[in-house]
Amino acid sequence: MARKTIEERFNAKVRMDADGCHRWVACTNSEGYGYFWDGTRPVFAHRWAYSAAHGEIPKGMDIDHMCWNKECVNVEHLRITTRKQNLENVSALQGNNTSGYQGVTWHKHARKWCARIKHNGKRIHVGYFNDINEANDAVIEARNKYFTHNDLDRAS
Repeated sequence: MARKTIEERFNAKVRMDADGCHRWVACTNSEGYGYFWDGTRPVFAHRWAYSAAHGEIPKGMDIDHMCWNKECVNVEHLRITTRKQNLENVSALQGNNTSGYQGVTWHKHARKWCARIKHNGKRIHVGYFNDINEANDAVIEARNKYFTHNDLDRAS
């Protein structure tokens, strides 16, 4: 019996979704990223898929899921980014978010909605707003000004 190639072993752990994602259905870590044994060590599935298609990933670079699906290994949904760029392309709200909008919080002393973004490790105050939707619009405008890889804001 012939031994399976690494590509055959990898592909056996992938299912095609209707949205175009190639979903990793094997082992995942606590954060939801797929991983598997490449023959010498455990590797992230999305990083293995990207490097198999495009070559070695430069040291210190991230692979960003443009589809925001951590289980996706479709190389058309992956791109190489810096850590900063990868963190700009976030779709999920933090667990403690009560406004429903990224970067918008209620400021109880001002009694207004506070809009802020974080860029290059610094918090940027966008403003205070009476209306939550105005605060969200201001945050989106600020992210589009400062961020280069915030695909979700640019799509809306």
